[in-house]
Amino acid sequence: PTLSSVLLQLRKNESRNRATKFVLRRPPPEPPNRGCARMTQNKGNTRKWDSDVSELFDKIIEDPAFARRGQAVYRELKNTYKTQLSQSGVPKMPSLKAVEARMLLVWKKKKKARLQEELDKTGQLLNEDEDNGDSDDGDVNKSDEVEDCEALKQKHYNDLSGVSVTALRNRIRELMQDPAVSSNDLPAGTPSSGQARSSAVRDHLRNKLAGILAGLGSP
Repeated sequence: PTLSSVLLQLRKNESRNRATKFVLRRPPPEPPNRGCARMTQNKGNTRKWDSDVSELFDKIIEDPAFARRGQAVYRELKNTYKTQLSQSGVPKMPSLKAVEARMLLVWKKKKKARLQEELDKTGQLLNEDEDNGDSDDGDVNKSDEVEDCEALKQKHYNDLSGVSVTALRNRIRELMQDPAVSSNDLPAGTPSSGQARSSAVRDHLRNKLAGILAGLGSP
């Protein structure tokens, strides 16, 4: 309503000796934009770490005592930097969430590098086996050849002792073989879960890959 209409209504009520009721209406609140919290969080995590903070962080996580202990790493950084500011006036000390996110990233990189190293190791074993096969004499006795293959299989089996189950499966799959392991492939009495079953599966895959590399095929 306009001011003139309000004044007119007030005069009418005053002449009639009636009470006037006022109702104040506020504009509806506008909800904040969706995703603001997520945008703020992502923006905060992208802040570049100072070089000295990064160096100390890398040194701390090299200690096995701080493995997967974000709170402990955060406290170590805080003991050194606390309220120190960078040249631009920004606090050097990262947040706990940023520390844990960086630790997770480092762990993923190390895991990927370790897996690649295992794949390279199995690939090297395969190349050595191919080189040995090219240099074999065609007139070798069959029994001697089988014995040599068995010895070569045992050598490959021993060399694969440090290879993970994932790397073993990937290498077997690359050699066009089935890496699946059923309960019938495992020794009798193997539990259905736990460390004992994991070890049995790993030993079976080692034996299978060793046989393939030695030219004996899948056991």
